[in-house]
Amino acid sequence: MDGYDPMHRVRALCTFEGRQPHMHRLQGGEQIEMSQKPDISALCKRAESLLRKEKYPEALDCCEEILQSEPKNLEVIKHKGYALGNLDRHEEALQCFNAILELDPNNFDALYFKAQELHYLKNYSESLGFYDRALAIDKNDIASLKGKARVFKEIGKYEQAKISCEKALDINPKDSDALFIRNAAIDLLGKNWGAYR
Repeated sequence: MDGYDPMHRVRALCTFEGRQPHMHRLQGGEQIEMSQKPDISALCKRAESLLRKEKYPEALDCCEEILQSEPKNLEVIKHKGYALGNLDRHEEALQCFNAILELDPNNFDALYFKAQELHYLKNYSESLGFYDRALAIDKNDIASLKGKARVFKEIGKYEQAKISCEKALDINPKDSDALFIRNAAIDLLGKNWGAYR
């Protein structure tokens, strides 16, 4: 990427007067001594902020920095997977969610995001299975119901797509995505029905 500097977050400030400690400046002006561990809490907040701003390469760098100190930090692994998925690096994202599920087999977010990544990779039956596992934990999760509906729609199971969306609409009748997917499924059901007459 032209102009992208992966070390943009940390700049060394060398001070030679009076044997002061070598300092690092984090973006935003905060300084820490090199001998100190990075402030994991601050880096986690920064990663979350970057994800919200859709600055995925920077968020990924931040996550990598945290994982050097805390390789089993599930929240950070999730953020890394989310960033990778949004960078269309779906296989790598899937590895992140698999790592979380090895440590916490019922981690709802990992189940949901794994289902999503499997969908992107066109592994539809496994995707549906992971959406079902997420829904077994929270049967009212609208995002999982809509994700399942998208998979059903993509594989031509329009009736199941419609049913998933109707469950989501029972929870939130104004959900525009669920309305759109349901109406598309109904439209496609009508077209397919007419083809068999």
